[in-house]
Amino acid sequence: MRKIIYLTKSLFISFSISLGFITLAEISFITARFFKSSLSNNLILKSEKEKKIYQAKFLAFDKKIPISTLIKRSREVGDHLKYEPWIQIGNYDHSGRYSKSISGSRRMIKSSDFKKCKNPQIIWIFGGSTTYGIGVPSNESIPSKVYEIATSKNICIEVSNFGVPYHYSKQETINFISKLLETELIPNIAIFIDGLNDFGQPGASIRGEPFFTPTLNQYVGNSSNPALSSRSLPFLNLQLVEYLKRTFPIKSKIKSYYYLPEGYDQKSAAQEIKNRLLKNTFNLGSICKTYKVNCFRFLQPVPAVDYKPPENDVLTSWLKDEPERVERFKYGYSLIKNSKEFKNIEGIKFYDISSIFQNYLGIPYIDYGHYSPRANGIIARLILEKIGF
Repeated sequence: MRKIIYLTKSLFISFSISLGFITLAEISFITARFFKSSLSNNLILKSEKEKKIYQAKFLAFDKKIPISTLIKRSREVGDHLKYEPWIQIGNYDHSGRYSKSISGSRRMIKSSDFKKCKNPQIIWIFGGSTTYGIGVPSNESIPSKVYEIATSKNICIEVSNFGVPYHYSKQETINFISKLLETELIPNIAIFIDGLNDFGQPGASIRGEPFFTPTLNQYVGNSSNPALSSRSLPFLNLQLVEYLKRTFPIKSKIKSYYYLPEGYDQKSAAQEIKNRLLKNTFNLGSICKTYKVNCFRFLQPVPAVDYKPPENDVLTSWLKDEPERVERFKYGYSLIKNSKEFKNIEGIKFYDISSIFQNYLGIPYIDYGHYSPRANGIIARLILEKIGF
């Protein structure tokens, strides 16, 4: 009898365990199928969105670059950032098929780079990612187009691309001073291309700080010796931090400088940014005058001003999705356009070229604000015209 009871208990326990495993397996299968289905749907949606984006990019590149190539080279023609003394962020040296940088300056990749000529005019060009040439190969950036067009007219020049992603007017002035202190070869001409980052990064430009300051403050913290702080991360990849913040939003003390500082609305922020750009230009003019450099500042084109996207332009969708940001650009640019103060600054000439794409045939932007190769060529040609070449 005891054996029968023991056997019954054993069978019951075995059956219960088996039933539990079967039930768990069924639940796991249903859950996995659900998440697989959801993931597949998300991937389909993502691929459809990416498909539309790259179809528009194909048009922006005038149908000359296959979509497969645009996708393949997207990382190489993106930013390459590292910590840099005095300016916080600079370009790290790299050499690839589509992009090359030496000593922080993005170079052209052509066999005809820097043709030797007697007594070349030395030109330094500063700006943010649009000057650096995000999204296009090195030889299709604005500085490269300036060199290409000038040399085609037998104008003897040497061009240095000192554009750095996230840099704005104040940071470029500091970079300019740093370069002047490092070299004995003073440039004949210095060109500054601005507007997108000044108004697009209001927290940085209003506070007068580099864009990544909040992130660095968070990780360095208060310390008598930040180098010994447990929170100091010498291997910190700032781009990775920004990616993780966008992908996995969490409550953080880090306040992105893409947002307005407290106490500002869009119009008051635009007014303050305009005033700071004016002050930065005035001080830059004094430096240029002291060093006897012919300096030029250009108010660059942005999608929010004097541009009507064609129906197939899904690249500048923020114009519809972020009306407040559009308001800041439009109001700030109108203040500059209607200001006489920029026109009479000693030591530097100021030109507004923001309307250059008003009648553009095609799509001049390859994303939210960076330019296509043809658009870069149009900007370069106008720059050369304004500086007298």
